[in-house]
Amino acid sequence: MIDPAAVAWGGAATGLGTIVLLHGYGSNERELLNQVLRVLPEFALASLRGPVTEGPGNGWVSLNRSLTDLDPGAISALADGVSAGVMAWLDGAQHREPVGLLGVSQGGVLALHLLRRAPERFSFAVNLSGYVLAGRVAGDEILERNHPPVFWGRGTRDELVRAADVERTSAWLARHSTATIRTYDLEHAESEAEYGDVAAFVRSVAEGPSQRHLATRPVP
Repeated sequence: MIDPAAVAWGGAATGLGTIVLLHGYGSNERELLNQVLRVLPEFALASLRGPVTEGPGNGWVSLNRSLTDLDPGAISALADGVSAGVMAWLDGAQHREPVGLLGVSQGGVLALHLLRRAPERFSFAVNLSGYVLAGRVAGDEILERNHPPVFWGRGTRDELVRAADVERTSAWLARHSTATIRTYDLEHAESEAEYGDVAAFVRSVAEGPSQRHLATRPVP
């Protein structure tokens, strides 16, 4: 479950909408909030703390057990449990609509999984240094019809996001979303240029459906 007392809020409480922030493995809610606050201060930002204590911070799924030893169904079940906790928190939180998702690494995987589980609740998703989980999720059929805006940013030298993850995510996005895809000369990390691209994407979504478009280009 998500601890409401550990949620870090920032930005404009009466702004254009709420962005739920989902940090990466071993990070924390304050670190991601501070990064996004610099580029998107006009939105209400709610940065959640992962429920698992990992390394110097927190995570959403413990890496003390090897995820590669689990079949896709077991991994999806873990993500379902965490997603249910996030949505239960959202049900009880005072927030401004519409709600978008922005996640990094594990949080990026979770952002896409939340969109798949409850496509009617979220207006967009941002996945940085993450991927989409294998298998079919109940909301995929709705996404195939609605094609919500999704931003996917990744490093071309990221060894934690495998070639199979990239191939699966690329195919899934093409079928289920209006995707803005950016690649960067990075390992498993994000850059100032990437966060600038994220800010431009979120603002274009906020301006209305006419601003949504497929845009794929490499960034050196």
